[in-house]
Amino acid sequence: MIIEKYFDYGIEGGGETLYKCTKADGSIYFATSGSSLYIDENDLDSVRTWEKEYPTFEAFWQKFSQIGMPWFYFYPIYIHNDIKEIIRTRLQVFSEVPEYIEYKKHNWERALDKDNAL
Repeated sequence: MIIEKYFDYGIEGGGETLYKCTKADGSIYFATSGSSLYIDENDLDSVRTWEKEYPTFEAFWQKFSQIGMPWFYFYPIYIHNDIKEIIRTRLQVFSEVPEYIEYKKHNWERALDKDNAL
């Protein structure tokens, strides 16, 4: 199996990485691994982790874009070249954002323009 980092994002206290997984037979699926901090019932800092699988990048993106806040509030760490144009097109939906969150959109624009050599 070939596992390739595809997308990585963070937010204060957590984040998630998406991997493109190609099986020996050529079939592809996507898998995530993530974690976040939270306060447990005893008021202690705790860590929640998860792993999920998606049949396509679109299935992942649908879930990601419905988290409860605009997805561009997250901080992009890595964007694979194969999906940069897809994300760039989706970012254009947010062409006019209030000035106080313009920097969040700029973070994505900068990540989309960056060379992603690993």
